[in-house]
Amino acid sequence: MVSGVAGVFYDEWDDFARLNALWSGAILLAASAVAGIVNHFIAGYLADASRYFAPRPPDIDRRNAIRDAGVNLLRNLHKSGDYDRVILACHSLGSVIGYDILRLYWDEARKPDPSNATPQPLLAGFDASAKELLRAEPTLAELQKFQELQTQLGKELGRAGVNWLITDFVTFGSPLTHADSLWARSDLEFARKLDEREFPACPPRCDADRRDQTQIRSAFLNADRRWEPHAAAVFGPTRWTNLYFPMTWWPGGDLVGGPLAPLFGPGVRDIPVKLSYSNRRAWWMRKIPVLSHIKYWSRQRKYTPPADLPGERKDALRALRNFLRL
Repeated sequence: MVSGVAGVFYDEWDDFARLNALWSGAILLAASAVAGIVNHFIAGYLADASRYFAPRPPDIDRRNAIRDAGVNLLRNLHKSGDYDRVILACHSLGSVIGYDILRLYWDEARKPDPSNATPQPLLAGFDASAKELLRAEPTLAELQKFQELQTQLGKELGRAGVNWLITDFVTFGSPLTHADSLWARSDLEFARKLDEREFPACPPRCDADRRDQTQIRSAFLNADRRWEPHAAAVFGPTRWTNLYFPMTWWPGGDLVGGPLAPLFGPGVRDIPVKLSYSNRRAWWMRKIPVLSHIKYWSRQRKYTPPADLPGERKDALRALRNFLRL
């Protein structure tokens, strides 16, 4: 009897051990697959971003060539006379390149026509208006009013002879959310670079030692004491909207993208979004690590997303189309 009981116990324990080994192997295999996907993703997307943010000597010429090509594209679009406005929409590393070519071309195009005597009241008062609208944590209504102010400033600059047609910079899945780590050694160093106008902020910043002076204006343009916007004021007339999939406890959100207003200023309109799929399909797709990074413009066939409710994340594709402002 004892022997029989011992034999049954051993058989059940042996089955349990085999089952446990099978589950352990399956979990290990799944973990390896997830790690492989994440490592491949990081090696691809994030490593490319890191090489662009902090290039090694072999990468510098290539980065400069990319910047030159982007600036030439903007220059040709402005000189063609075929367009009333330009929208720059950039995904992932493209948003870093877009940010670069915006600031570089802005420094070339920002000066008004010296012979043009058009009044510039919005430029003169932009600072105070922006500060009033973007106190602490601005509401959506205040952000909307600020972006309307940016539109009006762009029109005023155009009347003053500034050939700047770029009304909107739209980013999605942007590694600029990690700019404080990739472009600086600390938060304080990154903030200093913004204050010193090395990097443009939204709204434009003043120099660290000139906080009592205007942010957006710089030197007098001519003897009539007319102002020109400074070299880091590109996000005076250009609205910046940023879409991102928030991260969750499981790595199903966007590891690369994220909010940008905490780094670049309260004038950036951050829009958290959700996948443009039916709720059933979105549930399991959200569980696939890092997949959402390439799903900002995708939707399920024959799927009509429900209306966005106040306080909820917006449908990704609808938000992208909406903030392209076409």
